[in-house]
Amino acid sequence: MNRNVWPKIKKFFNVLKNCLFIFLYALLFYLTLIQISNFINPTRTVDYLFFNFFEVASSSMEPGIKKSDKVILKRIHDRKTLQPGDIIYFETSDPSLQSIGIKRIIHRVVKNDKQNEEITTHGDNNEKIAPFERQIPYKDVIAEHFYTIPNQYIQKLNIIFWFGFIYMIIELFYKIIYVKNDPKNIIL
Repeated sequence: MNRNVWPKIKKFFNVLKNCLFIFLYALLFYLTLIQISNFINPTRTVDYLFFNFFEVASSSMEPGIKKSDKVILKRIHDRKTLQPGDIIYFETSDPSLQSIGIKRIIHRVVKNDKQNEEITTHGDNNEKIAPFERQIPYKDVIAEHFYTIPNQYIQKLNIIFWFGFIYMIIELFYKIIYVKNDPKNIIL
């Protein structure tokens, strides 16, 4: 192979690697924003960051969504478009649930009363519709289910995330030191 080709291939892969790092840094920054926002105001994170995630606290949605699974939520643009069968995340004002620390619930939509702007839901694993699942005002509907990450994968994803995070930090410091010592080494 021609000797002039190797530097071009090397430069191509360096550019590709840098693009991947930019994407991963942006993703890490986005996930960090979600975490900070959840600490400040968890019910409105999805409004301005479009996605959110939380850990399921009960077995009311089994077998599809199990206790301790992570659920990714997406923003709802118009609550009137929710259909029976959609899975939503909503805030509850039921004192019996709040006394045990449950403030937000994920359940399946059974009915969408567009005229009164209220939703009725039901947990897949519940025998009957509970009082707190009836007449949920649109303002209490926070987000819609997007994806479920089973609990068995959470620990593996955390390990991958932290190894990736540490590698990216080391790589970032290496690039800063490398470029600082010789500015001609900037690779974009």
